[in-house]
Amino acid sequence: MGRRRDRHSRVNAVIAVVVAIAAVIAIFLLFDGLSRRNLKRDNDSASADATTESVTKDPVITLGIGDYTYKDDITNYLIIGTDHSGSYGKAEKSGDDYHGEMADFLLIVSVDDTKGTYTLLPIDRDTMTDVPLMGTDGSTNASAREQICTAHWYGGNEEQSCRNTVKTVSKYLGGLPIKGYYCLGMDSIKEINHSVDGVTVTVHGDFTGIDDSLVEGQTIRLSDDQAFTYVHERMNMPDDNTNSARMQRQQDFMDGFMKASKEELKENPSFANDLYDDLMEDSVTNMTGHDVSYLINTFATKKSNGSLHIDGSYHEGKVLDDKEKHGIFEADEASVFNTLSTMLGLVEK
Repeated sequence: MGRRRDRHSRVNAVIAVVVAIAAVIAIFLLFDGLSRRNLKRDNDSASADATTESVTKDPVITLGIGDYTYKDDITNYLIIGTDHSGSYGKAEKSGDDYHGEMADFLLIVSVDDTKGTYTLLPIDRDTMTDVPLMGTDGSTNASAREQICTAHWYGGNEEQSCRNTVKTVSKYLGGLPIKGYYCLGMDSIKEINHSVDGVTVTVHGDFTGIDDSLVEGQTIRLSDDQAFTYVHERMNMPDDNTNSARMQRQQDFMDGFMKASKEELKENPSFANDLYDDLMEDSVTNMTGHDVSYLINTFATKKSNGSLHIDGSYHEGKVLDDKEKHGIFEADEASVFNTLSTMLGLVEK
């Protein structure tokens, strides 16, 4: 338990990450050659929970006391954005010398091949749920009710941390099968913004005293430093101490980046290729070339159902071993069911 207390001593580094979804979806959409690229892969994925890393023919979603399934041909992926509060950038990054990060950005991409659609489901990083306490050898003998973002902190290397996060998100969503993950860190926010010469947003939130150049209601092209502040800041804002408003700013940044990247591609055909290469070293994934090709075709040809939202309530509590107060999001069980029913078309099993 001593290591666990040490792990949580840095949980106050609550840095939200929009770059994962913004960069990954834009690149998948714009660069049709990604399936030929060499991606990092999870070499030890064979030992992972089969319900979270493979597509089941007869999926079982358990919510409350009921079991449900869905009939459509659906494949789910998880996009993870981390704050790099652990071992990132250090020479030793495995075993007892490894510490994971906080998964501050979590997004399900659910692709329905039967209907020819895809749906996005963001997960609030402060969601309270059962988190497996994975050891440095990859084994799990216990769990604790913590914020879902802490799942990445456990494990003995980056791939294990990602697998633990996949397992946690899957269990929170009733055992949702998750075929693959793509994880990217917060370091890339400024680089992503710089790649399009600044993302344009209409400022939401009062940044007075934090960055006075971010004036609420004003439409501006973000500098790299402004971009980082816009998607990162939460705790010091006078009128915003929950993750919900920050998630909206993440959406603002994503929308602006998508628009700007399409314009950039007209001027520079190699834009997405160059950006993907620049981000390669900061990404961890178990997705194969086939998975990437599949997502490319998804975003290029399938209809978007937009983003769903799970309702719930926020409060502060001392749930971690550092004894500090942290934001807690308690998801409404009925909203979880309704959201998954909308996304998957659940029927009683």
